Amino acid sequence: MILAGVAMLIVGLGATVLAVWGGALSVDLGEEHEDDLVDNKSPRG
Repeated sequence: MILAGVAMLIVGLGATVLAVWGGALSVDLGEEHEDDLVDNKSPRG
């Protein structure tokens, strides 16, 4: 029972870390794309 609880905690923490890390990557990629769009529009006026 204790090992099962520990295993579930590890899996839960791992899933949370992956979700946060994936979300951070998505935000970073989104910001990069937005910057690219702004940079492309700026010279064109």
